[in-house]
Amino acid sequence: MLRPDAGVGGSSGAAGSGFEHGPDAGGGDEPPRVYCDAVAEVFRYKCGPSCHQNVGFDSGDFAVGPDEARTHIDRVSAQGERCGVYINSREPQKSLILTKITGDYPTPNCGAQMPVGSFEITDEEVDCVSDWLEQFAR
Repeated sequence: MLRPDAGVGGSSGAAGSGFEHGPDAGGGDEPPRVYCDAVAEVFRYKCGPSCHQNVGFDSGDFAVGPDEARTHIDRVSAQGERCGVYINSREPQKSLILTKITGDYPTPNCGAQMPVGSFEITDEEVDCVSDWLEQFAR
């Protein structure tokens, strides 16, 4: 399901309009850019509540809600700079959130590929996360 500013506006990670950044932000006659709601469509089901929906989990509570997601923009990985930033505002496709899913992150010492365990992630879910990250572009 696609929603404007999905996972960023509102108070529970649901769709909303509280995020003013993004490649298509601003006024005009064009409808707002629609982003995949990776919080609802991927993170909640593939990552589980003990990972990225755990309030206060310093290295990954970005799926809790919009405020938590914003705190991960351009924030260096808990494993250090060489592992990247959680949400890369300049190059969203290089965000650690996405590269950990695709296996395209620096190894060793940057943690395991996500999602951990026996959860598999589909190409459509990868595309959803990729699209979700685009709303953080500056």
